[in-house]
Amino acid sequence: MSFSKIVKCETCKHFILNDKPPFATCKAYPTGIPTRIFSEEVNHDRHRPFDKGYRYEPKEN
Repeated sequence: MSFSKIVKCETCKHFILNDKPPFATCKAYPTGIPTRIFSEEVNHDRHRPFDKGYRYEPKEN
């Protein structure tokens, strides 16, 4: 049995999954989410360089 980890970015209301590269974008990073943020090495709950004022916000159910 295989389980894949849900990346925090995927639970953000600004996340956009594309069908061609860059596959993971968002309103903060429309040309591609930086690897350090996508991998959760860096927290995006507060301002990060070049994020255009967008931060992580959970999707509304």
